[in-house]
Parts: sequence; structure tokens; C-alpha cells
Amino acid sequence: MVILRAALAGLMLVGLVACKSSHIVEPAPSDQRVSQGAPSWVVSPPVDAQYLYGIGSSEVYGDRVRAIQKADDVARSDLIKQLKVSVSQSLTATTQTENDSAFLKTEVIVSSKVPETEMVGIERLETYVDQQRQIAYVLVRLDRPQAIRSLKSGLAQTELELAVYERYPVGSDLMRDIRALMPALPLIRKYELNLEKLELLSANDKDKLAGIYKPTDLKLRIYELISKVSVRLEPQNQKAQRLEAMLTHQLTKLEMDVVTDQSSELVIKYSLDIIEKEQQNTHFILMNADVKVVDAGNHVITAGVLSAKGGAYDKDIAYKRALAKISDKLETEVVKGILEAI
Repeated sequence: MVILRAALAGLMLVGLVACKSSHIVEPAPSDQRVSQGAPSWVVSPPVDAQYLYGIGSSEVYGDRVRAIQKADDVARSDLIKQLKVSVSQSLTATTQTENDSAFLKTEVIVSSKVPETEMVGIERLETYVDQQRQIAYVLVRLDRPQAIRSLKSGLAQTELELAVYERYPVGSDLMRDIRALMPALPLIRKYELNLEKLELLSANDKDKLAGIYKPTDLKLRIYELISKVSVRLEPQNQKAQRLEAMLTHQLTKLEMDVVTDQSSELVIKYSLDIIEKEQQNTHFILMNADVKVVDAGNHVITAGVLSAKGGAYDKDIAYKRALAKISDKLETEVVKGILEAI
């Protein structure tokens, strides 16, 4: 679990440069990028203690509505970028020395199922189309106090949902316990995304973050259970046996429990087809792996065909490259299989 704890150490960012308190409104300065008569915010956004501003632009190309929408998207991204750039330090306390932990692969898979949401409270304030240069501009703003209140409310609601999993009593049935706790992972991811937004907005006022719940211990508890799931490899043809040693090594590096007896919770069945080609003195090796992840009752959990290609002037090097790629895809499929199974 050392790798996992290191990976989870760098979660959030703090330290926001303080905003000025005066709201500046003045004519647009002379600037070759804009035409005469453009509003001042096109060149320099307002500065306000309560609001954060973002500016976006897009060439019109004959479609004014689309250009304004694109400029709006750019302005929102600009606002969030300002928040992140203004962060002066990170809470990352340790350096992750390995990046191939099964827990990290699980993180990626879970994260892909929980879409990133936009910062709450961003509104379009003004639009301007430079008719001479055919460029659309959009000014957006974020009400910082309102966004903080909204995020805290959402976090409190998710915390209540996670409390059920925090109280869950782990017993002796590994798969049952994991199945019971797995729904907490997407909730934890949702909570972390909103907590990151809150920390960005509150980075210059640490008191606003006092007492905030963090689900790190619950996540570790679930990942520790997942790490106990045992898997067994079953090559289905002679070529697939070439993968067994490498795949066992990689899964072991992932801190997974690879066993050879019949007591495993999951079985990985795979066959391998290899196609060799040579073109202009370059060797190409194409590998296709037919893989199934089944449970102890031989019920198929996931199945699919994975492909990988390696190329080099030396045939052995091309072969090793293809083998490494297909092995990496197989190990990811194993992790997916565990998540699907539970």
C-alpha cells in the first residue's frame, strides 16, 4: 500500500494570490489587436473582490452564433486557468516513484466513468463582435462566494451518501464486501472533483476549508480489499504461453495476487495469434489476443480482442515491442475485469 498512499498524497492545490478590491471601468486602451470603440474588457478584464473574470475570443468565419459560443468556451477555460496558474504551492507531500500500480489503473478507470463538471456559477456577462476584424469576444464571470456556498452544499450531500459506506462492517466474504463498497468509488471521485474546485476558490482563505471531510481513508480501505482479489492465468494455445511469464511479472508488479491453484476469484483465459510481415527491411509483428475474464463459476465477466503491433529493423526487437504492448493491454483488461466482477 506504500505506492497507493504516495499516489493519493498529492490530491489538491492551495495558495491563491489575493484579488484587488476595486472594480475598474475605463475606455478601451489603444491596442492593435482590437478596433476603435471596443469595450475595455476585451483587452483587460475587470478586477473585483467578489468576482473572477475570463475572456475568450474566436474568429467568426461567417457564423456569428458559433463563434460567440466558441469564445464563451474559451473564456470559461481562461477563468479556470487563471485559478490554477495563481496557485503558489501544492499539497503534494511525497513523490510517487512508480506509476504502474493497479490502484492507479483503477483510478483511471473509475475517473473515466465520472465526467468532469464545469465550475458552478460561471455566467456570460457580455459579448462583443469586432466587425472590422471579424472576431467575437465573450466576457464571463464567476461569483466566488456563491460558488463556494454551492460547492460546500454539494459536498455535504455527497458526504452523507458516503457515510453509509464509512459505516459498512467488513466481514469474511471478500467479494461480497467489495461489491457492497464499490458504489462508493464514483461518489468519492465526484467528491474529490468538487473539493478540488473548492480548494482552488478558497486557497487564499484556509479557514474556509477547516473541518472539511476527505474520503481518503475510505478509498484506501476499498483498494486494500480489491488488492486481495486473486487471479489465475489460463493460456488457451501454445503462442499464448509466451505471454504467461511476462503477464505474471507485470500483474505482480501491480501488487495483484496471481495464483496457480483453483482457488482464485477470477480466471484470465487468453489465446494469442501472431502475424509477421517484412516491408522495406523493417519487420512488423502484429499480435491479436482473444481474452476472457471469468469468475469462479466460469461466468464471463468481460471478453474482447486486443491488438498490438511492434516494428523494428531487428525482428527480435519488433517481437519484444509487440509482446510488451499486448501484455500491457492484457493487464489493463484484468483490472477492468476485477471492477466489472465487483
